Amino acid sequence: IFSTSLQTLKSVKDTFFTGYFNDHFSPTVEEDDNAYFIDRPFEQFQLILNYLRGIDIKEQVENLNGNDLVGFVEEVVYYQITPIYEILPPKGRSLLKSKYGIILEIDTNSSNTVEFDPQYCSANLVLETPTRLKKTNTSDLNSNVLGTKSNHFKVKLISNCNSLMIGFAPKSINVNETNNNTKCGYYLYTTTGTIYSQNGESNKS
Repeated sequence: IFSTSLQTLKSVKDTFFTGYFNDHFSPTVEEDDNAYFIDRPFEQFQLILNYLRGIDIKEQVENLNGNDLVGFVEEVVYYQITPIYEILPPKGRSLLKSKYGIILEIDTNSSNTVEFDPQYCSANLVLETPTRLKKTNTSDLNSNVLGTKSNHFKVKLISNCNSLMIGFAPKSINVNETNNNTKCGYYLYTTTGTIYSQNGESNKS
């Protein structure tokens, strides 16, 4: 059993905790001790919790080896605390790539961050921040938003992603129209891994 505050758990943006403890999920507490139950291994959670508390854990992480390192990396990936990736030792980074397909890149120009453009945002979406949005109704495939111009980008999914398409689209797109995936641009359908474009559906995944 670990004791901490929700403020500490949510101290790093876009993690399992910020996605779980919000208005979408509204988790309930245990009746006997007023605690939240998360069914995960506990062995490496103290390190993760210390990081969220602002404690420097780099030396401890570097000293992990064998099953301890494997377990720690697995929990970091599960909880989506991506800043910890940067302090992993070489073996830990190798695990990220070989087991989870995560390749770390050096960002040489942080000004190239892709943000959502409010001028090209469907009426069915609300921009909570320049990089975070939510739907306002249950309509399907008619909620579109464009990001700032970019030749490449990364997307982090921290909540339910059914019927979500991510890709490249021109500014001529009608953001309130349905089925843009067959009319313009190139998109990855996150539910099936299928790629769509104005040229028709592709079976690549």
